Amino acid sequence: LGDSQNGGIRGYSLDNEPGLWSSTHSLVHPEKTTCAEIVEKSVTMSKAVKDIDPNAEIFGPALFGYGAFTNFADAPDWKEIKNDNPEYKWFIDYYLDEMKKAEDEMLLKSYILLFNIISLFRGAKVVYVSITI
Repeated sequence: LGDSQNGGIRGYSLDNEPGLWSSTHSLVHPEKTTCAEIVEKSVTMSKAVKDIDPNAEIFGPALFGYGAFTNFADAPDWKEIKNDNPEYKWFIDYYLDEMKKAEDEMLLKSYILLFNIISLFRGAKVVYVSITI
């Protein structure tokens, strides 16, 4: 196919609703996803993609609703992270900060965040906000 600049895949979306994995994919992920786990998986996958195609866009996280943004669907480690880091009001604050640190440390080269907010109300439009950090 070629790289992202020559007819190949231009962008990769990381994880789909990872805060729900223990209910939507309970056979392979029976435990609730932790904040640290999704950051680690996001960094690992981002680095793998950037190693192959440095110009590819990487999007994430694809979260499912308000609770995923605030406390990552009551992630087991959220309260401890928030207590240790009072500057993080929401999970997404922590996630963005960790991805920025990874970008700085590993030269991930412009991790692009695509917030896929799926409303709690059926039939609502999906809202996309793209931020480059």
